Amino acid sequence: GQRSITAGNNPLIILDGIFFEGSLNDINPGDIESMEVLKDASATAIYGARAANGVILVTSKRGTTEKPQIRFSALYGLSQWSHKPTLLSPERYLQKILDYRSQAGLVADPAKVADYLDATEKKNYLAGNAIDPWELVSQSAGIQNYDLSVSGRSEKTNYFISTNYNIDKGLIFNDNANRKSVRVNLENQIFDWFRIGTNAQYAERDLSGINGSVTSAFWTSPFISPWLDADPTQPNPFPTEDQLAGPVLFNAIVNQNEEIQRNLFANFYAAIDIPFISGLAYRINYSPNYRWYDLNNFSPVYQRNGVNNTGSASRRADFNRTWVLENIVTYNKQLNQNHAFDVTLLYGRNQNFNRSLVGSGVDFTGSSDANGWNNLSLAKIQTTTSNASQVDAISSMARLNYRFKDRYLFT
Repeated sequence: GQRSITAGNNPLIILDGIFFEGSLNDINPGDIESMEVLKDASATAIYGARAANGVILVTSKRGTTEKPQIRFSALYGLSQWSHKPTLLSPERYLQKILDYRSQAGLVADPAKVADYLDATEKKNYLAGNAIDPWELVSQSAGIQNYDLSVSGRSEKTNYFISTNYNIDKGLIFNDNANRKSVRVNLENQIFDWFRIGTNAQYAERDLSGINGSVTSAFWTSPFISPWLDADPTQPNPFPTEDQLAGPVLFNAIVNQNEEIQRNLFANFYAAIDIPFISGLAYRINYSPNYRWYDLNNFSPVYQRNGVNNTGSASRRADFNRTWVLENIVTYNKQLNQNHAFDVTLLYGRNQNFNRSLVGSGVDFTGSSDANGWNNLSLAKIQTTTSNASQVDAISSMARLNYRFKDRYLFT
């Protein structure tokens, strides 16, 4: 369950030994070599308070053979409902109305049931037209995934390069998600005692679109008129006169939404095994992470069919930049067959910078809404908000491990 009411509940992600500020959805599953989950005391003992919700250790792939390997995989799958909610059929819906009138002390004559319906419902009932609201809010779903990678290693160099394109179409109308990603893992052994490398990835996720209303589908009548035309292309804003259930598809089709997340993450490192001092090593990590989040919404001018919407639009642009610089010194010593110890010293700095800009406009009547969220100055009422913050921190750590017969560990 959730561990906090107001704070975050997401686990801490460690990608190739480095804090990863993004989401697991930003990581291509085809790039993952292994995953490990730490929780409770084992997690907090290593990573501190940030690991209160658990830790997910992710290791990405590397080159494994001297002969270059080129791999391409394509996947296409279909999705179907494993269980559909049982909504009222046309017959049960009519019986519900008769039962209600009977319980309320009103006339409940099955032969006159059409007179108990709204005008739209009555028209469709007499014409023999009925719909399944759940089919209306659903769409044909499926997934497409394409992976291409090149990997290999030589005496001095190890490399893994990959790209991925994923298309995920959900079961609810307009519930779609796309992801594009690129990864480069590269390491070079400059000398026997000195190596450098980088693990970098870029991911872009497109979550644009407004979903069909599941709530409206759940409450709506099977005798509604969801469309204004026979094509059908124009959704009906008022499928029934009582308006007890909102339109299932009107907002999803008429209004527009764009939501795009971008994440650029890298770790540049150098490792030195100090010559002439066996067991002593030094490593420096520099890990920049840039994240962009764009959220745009647009509701066009719609003044017809009983609706008087003067139009509105908003645009949000968030930028986040973090970097971590770590200096790590380790020393391992095997005293004899039974006794050994290791020492780890760490000193680092990190910075987290956030910036957000939000603009909105209301009422595009008298001008033009053709540009949507791209020209908010055309709106009669305009608002703008912005904020920024920066946090700098310094970290240090010292740890001594003593091992006895490789069976007992004291820290």
